[in-house]
Amino acid sequence: MTMRNVAATVSLLAVLAVVVSAFLGAMHYLADRTSVGLVETQVRSTPILSDASRLMTVSGQTATKTAEVRPTRTPVPYDSNTAMYLVFAGIELSPGFGPLNDRTVNALAAIRANNDKSQVRVIIESLRYLYANDIIDDAVATLEHLTGQTSIGKDWKRWSEWVHRNRDAYPLPSEYAEWKLNYLRQLDGRFGAFLSPALAGESDVDLAEIEWGGVIPDGIPDLQNPDHVNADDPAAEYLEDDERVIGVTINGEHRAYPLRIVNAHELVNDELGGQPLSLTW
Repeated sequence: MTMRNVAATVSLLAVLAVVVSAFLGAMHYLADRTSVGLVETQVRSTPILSDASRLMTVSGQTATKTAEVRPTRTPVPYDSNTAMYLVFAGIELSPGFGPLNDRTVNALAAIRANNDKSQVRVIIESLRYLYANDIIDDAVATLEHLTGQTSIGKDWKRWSEWVHRNRDAYPLPSEYAEWKLNYLRQLDGRFGAFLSPALAGESDVDLAEIEWGGVIPDGIPDLQNPDHVNADDPAAEYLEDDERVIGVTINGEHRAYPLRIVNAHELVNDELGGQPLSLTW
């Protein structure tokens, strides 16, 4: 090997040594920066919750133990109007199973605990629409608790007759009218048109005295301006001497409506003495 080749080889090795040294220095620098970054990340990260009452820090030290604070419920004051809707919110939400049963059972228990006599007529009206035996029994027990009557049982019609005779002792909740129209509208929307004037004081109708007859509006056709004959007309011979009739006199005109005919229609719309007349049976 010539001196020239030896010099070239030495120069090449020197260059390689410089490159390796620079590469190793760079690797050490990157390794140091990565370690610092990991430490900073661990220090800044959210500590792990090991359980509900102990907080662990990154260094492994245990923080001061704090008692668990449970939320508390604020008791809701008893309200007659709220209880009324919880007993029966309408046909679409009539209790029969599950949460609806629990809702009604709890409401009836609250009514008994508060001796809320304003719920008597509410429960009586609701009784005809309840179909779960346990709820019916609970409703009857509540009625007996509030009224002292223990011989009527589950017969809502008898309860209705009884409370009518004793209505002064059992006032209604302040929102009773809205409650009643709410469930009557669910039976047929036209009940709202019939009865809503009573909400505005534009009608003398006592909503507490209204009971659904089991038929939707116009479900039974009324008699519209029926033909009439004189009592001595041969066409009236079908009437017996003791036939029951409803007699009406308006402005000197007289008319008798045989119950045998009216009974099938329940309603007669007619005109007598120049005045419109609506007669029900």
